[in-house]
Amino acid sequence: MLLYAPLPDFLASVARKGLWCRLWVRELLEGMLRERLVDLGFEPNDYFRLSDLQVAAVGWIAQHRLFATLAAAHPGRVFTLSSDRLMADPARALGALARRGFIPESAAAAGLLDANPAFRRHSKDGRDFSPEARALERAAADAAHGDEIAKVHDWARAVAASAGVALDLPAALLD
Repeated sequence: MLLYAPLPDFLASVARKGLWCRLWVRELLEGMLRERLVDLGFEPNDYFRLSDLQVAAVGWIAQHRLFATLAAAHPGRVFTLSSDRLMADPARALGALARRGFIPESAAAAGLLDANPAFRRHSKDGRDFSPEARALERAAADAAHGDEIAKVHDWARAVAASAGVALDLPAALLD
Protein backbone atom coordinates (compact mmCIF):
# COMPACT_ATOMS: atom_id res chain seq x y z
CA MET A 1 0.00 0.00 0.00
CA LEU A 2 1.24 3.47 -0.89
CA LEU A 3 0.31 5.97 1.81
CA TYR A 4 0.49 9.63 0.88
CA ALA A 5 -0.48 13.02 2.25
CA PRO A 6 -2.77 15.15 0.09
CA LEU A 7 -0.80 18.03 -1.42
CA PRO A 8 -2.26 20.82 0.77
CA ASP A 9 -1.60 18.74 3.90
CA PHE A 10 1.95 18.01 2.78
CA LEU A 11 2.66 21.67 2.08
CA ALA A 12 1.19 22.67 5.45
CA SER A 13 3.33 20.07 7.19
CA VAL A 14 6.52 21.29 5.53
CA ALA A 15 5.70 24.92 6.32
CA ARG A 16 4.79 24.15 9.93
CA LYS A 17 7.93 22.13 10.63
CA GLY A 18 10.21 24.94 9.59
CA LEU A 19 13.79 25.07 8.42
CA TRP A 20 14.82 21.43 8.89
CA CYS A 21 11.85 20.12 6.96
CA ARG A 22 12.34 22.72 4.24
CA LEU A 23 15.94 21.53 3.91
CA TRP A 24 14.77 17.90 3.89
CA VAL A 25 12.44 18.47 0.91
CA ARG A 26 15.37 20.03 -0.96
CA GLU A 27 17.52 16.97 -0.19
CA LEU A 28 14.68 14.70 -1.29
CA LEU A 29 14.32 16.55 -4.58
CA GLU A 30 18.08 16.47 -5.10
CA GLY A 31 18.04 12.67 -4.80
CA MET A 32 15.04 12.36 -7.09
CA LEU A 33 16.74 14.54 -9.70
CA ARG A 34 19.93 12.49 -9.43
CA GLU A 35 17.91 9.29 -10.01
CA ARG A 36 16.08 10.97 -12.92
CA LEU A 37 12.67 10.58 -11.28
CA VAL A 38 11.57 14.15 -12.02
CA ASP A 39 10.36 15.15 -15.48
CA LEU A 40 8.02 18.11 -15.13
CA GLY A 41 9.33 20.33 -17.91
CA PHE A 42 11.77 22.38 -15.87
CA GLU A 43 15.35 23.12 -16.82
CA PRO A 44 17.92 22.03 -14.19
CA ASN A 45 18.66 25.61 -13.07
CA ASP A 46 14.94 26.33 -12.61
CA TYR A 47 14.91 24.36 -9.37
CA PHE A 48 17.25 26.91 -7.77
CA ARG A 49 14.64 29.62 -8.39
CA LEU A 50 11.82 27.83 -6.54
CA SER A 51 10.68 28.58 -3.04
CA ASP A 52 10.94 25.86 -0.40
CA LEU A 53 7.27 24.97 -0.71
CA GLN A 54 7.52 24.88 -4.51
CA VAL A 55 10.42 22.44 -4.15
CA ALA A 56 8.25 20.38 -1.79
CA ALA A 57 5.44 20.41 -4.34
CA VAL A 58 7.74 19.34 -7.18
CA GLY A 59 8.91 16.38 -5.10
CA TRP A 60 5.31 15.52 -4.19
CA ILE A 61 4.23 15.62 -7.84
CA ALA A 62 7.17 13.44 -8.91
CA GLN A 63 6.34 10.93 -6.15
CA HIS A 64 2.69 10.99 -7.19
CA ARG A 65 3.69 10.11 -10.76
CA LEU A 66 5.86 7.28 -9.42
CA PHE A 67 3.03 5.98 -7.19
CA ALA A 68 0.57 6.06 -10.12
CA THR A 69 3.07 4.14 -12.26
CA LEU A 70 3.52 1.50 -9.55
CA ALA A 71 -0.22 1.12 -9.04
CA ALA A 72 -0.81 0.76 -12.79
CA ALA A 73 2.03 -1.78 -13.13
CA HIS A 74 0.70 -3.97 -10.30
CA PRO A 75 -3.11 -3.95 -10.42
CA GLY A 76 -4.70 -5.72 -7.49
CA ARG A 77 -1.40 -5.74 -5.60
CA VAL A 78 -0.64 -2.06 -5.07
CA PHE A 79 -3.23 0.25 -3.53
CA THR A 80 -3.11 3.90 -2.56
CA LEU A 81 -4.45 5.58 0.55
CA SER A 82 -4.31 9.19 1.63
CA SER A 83 -3.29 9.91 5.19
CA ASP A 84 -6.43 11.94 5.76
CA ARG A 85 -8.61 8.95 4.77
CA LEU A 86 -6.55 6.67 7.03
CA MET A 87 -6.81 9.01 10.01
CA ALA A 88 -10.52 9.62 9.44
CA ASP A 89 -11.38 5.93 9.59
CA PRO A 90 -8.45 3.65 10.41
CA ALA A 91 -10.73 0.69 11.17
CA ARG A 92 -12.20 0.86 7.68
CA ALA A 93 -8.70 1.03 6.15
CA LEU A 94 -7.55 -1.99 8.15
CA GLY A 95 -10.70 -3.87 7.15
CA ALA A 96 -9.98 -3.11 3.49
CA LEU A 97 -6.41 -4.36 3.90
CA ALA A 98 -7.69 -7.56 5.52
CA ARG A 99 -10.27 -8.16 2.77
CA ARG A 100 -7.48 -7.93 0.22
CA GLY A 101 -5.28 -10.36 2.18
CA PHE A 102 -2.60 -7.88 3.26
CA ILE A 103 -3.24 -8.47 6.96
CA PRO A 104 -5.09 -11.32 8.68
CA GLU A 105 -8.84 -10.80 9.15
CA SER A 106 -8.31 -11.74 12.79
CA ALA A 107 -5.85 -8.86 13.25
CA ALA A 108 -8.29 -6.33 11.81
CA ALA A 109 -11.10 -7.69 13.97
CA ALA A 110 -9.08 -8.20 17.15
CA GLY A 111 -8.54 -4.60 18.04
CA LEU A 112 -5.35 -3.98 16.08
CA LEU A 113 -6.17 -0.29 16.32
CA ASP A 114 -6.21 -0.39 20.10
CA ALA A 115 -3.06 -2.50 20.32
CA ASN A 116 -1.00 -0.55 17.82
CA PRO A 117 0.51 2.72 19.07
CA ALA A 118 0.98 3.89 15.48
CA PHE A 119 -2.59 5.18 15.55
CA ARG A 120 -2.14 7.08 18.82
CA ARG A 121 1.40 8.45 18.51
CA HIS A 122 2.88 11.17 16.35
CA SER A 123 5.01 9.51 13.66
CA LYS A 124 7.84 12.01 13.98
CA ASP A 125 8.30 12.55 17.71
CA GLY A 126 6.30 9.77 19.41
CA ARG A 127 4.09 12.05 21.51
CA ASP A 128 0.39 11.34 21.97
CA PHE A 129 -1.58 12.20 18.87
CA SER A 130 -5.13 12.11 17.60
CA PRO A 131 -7.17 13.23 14.60
CA GLU A 132 -8.15 16.28 16.66
CA ALA A 133 -4.50 17.14 17.35
CA ARG A 134 -3.77 16.70 13.65
CA ALA A 135 -6.55 19.15 12.77
CA LEU A 136 -5.19 21.68 15.27
CA GLU A 137 -1.70 21.42 13.77
CA ARG A 138 -3.11 21.95 10.30
CA ALA A 139 -5.13 24.97 11.45
CA ALA A 140 -1.99 26.48 13.02
CA ALA A 141 -0.07 25.96 9.77
CA ASP A 142 -2.87 27.56 7.78
CA ALA A 143 -2.96 30.54 10.15
CA ALA A 144 0.78 31.11 9.86
CA HIS A 145 1.42 30.09 6.24
CA GLY A 146 -1.99 29.92 4.56
CA ASP A 147 -1.26 32.45 1.83
CA GLU A 148 1.96 30.71 0.77
CA ILE A 149 0.35 27.25 0.96
CA ALA A 150 -2.62 28.34 -1.17
CA LYS A 151 -0.44 29.99 -3.81
CA VAL A 152 1.93 27.04 -4.07
CA HIS A 153 -0.99 24.62 -4.17
CA ASP A 154 -2.50 26.49 -7.13
CA TRP A 155 0.91 26.62 -8.83
CA ALA A 156 1.48 22.90 -8.23
CA ARG A 157 -1.92 21.99 -9.67
CA ALA A 158 -0.96 23.85 -12.84
CA VAL A 159 2.47 22.16 -12.98
CA ALA A 160 0.91 18.72 -12.45
CA ALA A 161 -1.72 19.35 -15.14
CA SER A 162 0.95 20.55 -17.58
CA ALA A 163 3.02 17.42 -16.90
CA GLY A 164 0.01 15.09 -17.13
CA VAL A 165 0.17 14.05 -13.48
CA ALA A 166 -3.21 13.42 -11.86
CA LEU A 167 -3.57 14.67 -8.31
CA ASP A 168 -5.86 11.75 -7.45
CA LEU A 169 -4.05 8.46 -7.44
CA PRO A 170 -5.50 5.32 -8.99
CA ALA A 171 -6.12 2.06 -7.13
CA ALA A 172 -7.59 3.70 -4.03
CA LEU A 173 -7.84 1.31 -1.10
CA LEU A 174 -11.03 3.05 0.04
CA ASP A 175 -13.77 4.35 -2.21
